[in-house]
Amino acid sequence: MSNPKSFYMSVWRWHFYAGLYTIPFLMMLAVTGLLMLYSPVVEKWTNQDLYQVEQVTQSPITYSAQKSLVAQAYPDDVINLYTLRAALMIQHASK
Repeated sequence: MSNPKSFYMSVWRWHFYAGLYTIPFLMMLAVTGLLMLYSPVVEKWTNQDLYQVEQVTQSPITYSAQKSLVAQAYPDDVINLYTLRAALMIQHASK
């Protein structure tokens, strides 16, 4: 039977090599997780101009008129969904 100290050193060596093998994977998970966590913050910061629109007309345009204007601007596309910001706020508040 082998020496208990050599068994301990063997287990320690395997544990060390397993750590070296898994550390890059865990670091990749940590970095990509941080990117996913902070992507909405970075996106709002980098795309501020896309979140604000200027009023082009003097009076508000009805939703049906907006839909027809979009359909005219993009004739090959189909409008699948139209959500109102207030409706989104109500949905998030009810969850």
